[in-house]
Amino acid sequence: MDSQTLEGLTVFAAWGGPLLGQSEWIRWVFRPEIVIFMIPIVAIVIGGVISMLKMWIKHRERMGLIEHGIHPDYPPEETPHGGAPGA
Repeated sequence: MDSQTLEGLTVFAAWGGPLLGQSEWIRWVFRPEIVIFMIPIVAIVIGGVISMLKMWIKHRERMGLIEHGIHPDYPPEETPHGGAPGA
């Protein structure tokens, strides 16, 4: 089993193989059998981050409405002439 030596220490990766250099790592990650599994995993992670970001933005909007004394669940009041209240 080959390995790389780092200041007199032999360094192995977690799966028991030698630690790969940068170009070898990139070649390993972009092999078709690895990319096939990475695409859905990355898509799920990005989808989760986007949905959490949307929830956080909606929460901030609701808190802003509450701070201004507006109930966020009630529809806006309409005036007889169709404008905003007090206009």
